[in-house]
Amino acid sequence: MRVAFLADMLYYRIAGGTTRYAASLLRELGSLDSVETALFSVYGPETIARVAAERGYPEACSMPSRLPRPARYLLWHAFGLGSPVGGGSEEVDVVHTPSLLVPPSSRAPLVVTIHDISFRLFPRYHSRWPRAIAELGLRRAVSHADAIITDARSTADDLIRHTRAPASKLHVVPIAADPVFRPLDDPEILRKYGIDAPYLLFVGTFEPRKNILAIVEAFAELPDRSVKLVLTGAAGWLLEDMGARVAELKLQDRVIFTGYVPDESIAALMSSSLGFVYPSWYEGFGLPVLEAMQCGAPVITSCVSSLPEVVGDAALQVAPDDAAALRSAMARIVSEPGLREELRGRGLARAAQFSWKETARMTAEVYRSVVASR
Repeated sequence: MRVAFLADMLYYRIAGGTTRYAASLLRELGSLDSVETALFSVYGPETIARVAAERGYPEACSMPSRLPRPARYLLWHAFGLGSPVGGGSEEVDVVHTPSLLVPPSSRAPLVVTIHDISFRLFPRYHSRWPRAIAELGLRRAVSHADAIITDARSTADDLIRHTRAPASKLHVVPIAADPVFRPLDDPEILRKYGIDAPYLLFVGTFEPRKNILAIVEAFAELPDRSVKLVLTGAAGWLLEDMGARVAELKLQDRVIFTGYVPDESIAALMSSSLGFVYPSWYEGFGLPVLEAMQCGAPVITSCVSSLPEVVGDAALQVAPDDAAALRSAMARIVSEPGLREELRGRGLARAAQFSWKETARMTAEVYRSVVASR
């Protein structure tokens, strides 16, 4: 079965969650005898070649067009117009886009992965232009896709409640953490980032949906002043507010901003932390909590959206708007070594239940189902 796979997210300037999804899925699909992938992209050939070389990713076929990339996406989403998949030179059995960048219709069945619809449920957390493009992509996915893959049951339920997506189109295919996330004791990495004391950790983009200000405010009230808080991730659009709040609370000596950290180093930060704190308001899957569990970090997270599906009984769960519960959970992680050990064991066992091989197998089953239904 030949699958045309939209690979734009492999070449994003900042490699985020969709980049990890596409790279990991493609790697495991490549090990299946029944699936052959043909990558296509709206990026220009120079960008594709440069980023592929930097990251060790495969090169996609660049779709010929004189229009700039944003204009082409707008034509796709608003009017369903543009170059055919793969330039139209090769026959494929299935087209798969692993995000809401939905290409124009082709003769082959279309599969779309929708990781979340936070842009619709929490529009205040998204700027206008990306939200408008995502909405157009969502409408095209719901109306044109032969199958929609979601990472979690909660996202499928969101689609049923908030769009016209029929349940028969929806397929829940859980994802997994990369093997680079594993228990890793490396004091040199801690020294590199100026971490010299017990610490709690957050990893993610600095944006309001991640509820990071709540972490800082709860941390300020912990009785143990020897503990630090390490905040790791891309700047997003919350960094200035975060720095100002840290200064107001007089926490400059106890809060460490590391900026971007590569995955191998993140694994060491997670492994050595007292606990990983992630009280997000909404997640389509919440991959960072699974990565933390796979590193053996005790986890505190929210009891909303997909997060309970991911952690099971292997984490402390709090409502994202319950400041007292978050503070209590953080205090327990800091002061109760027995609880930390229990959560480490549960987290490692829970993380072992997720596998990219299984994700690829289930995805291939979706491909087979849409081909059979045509």
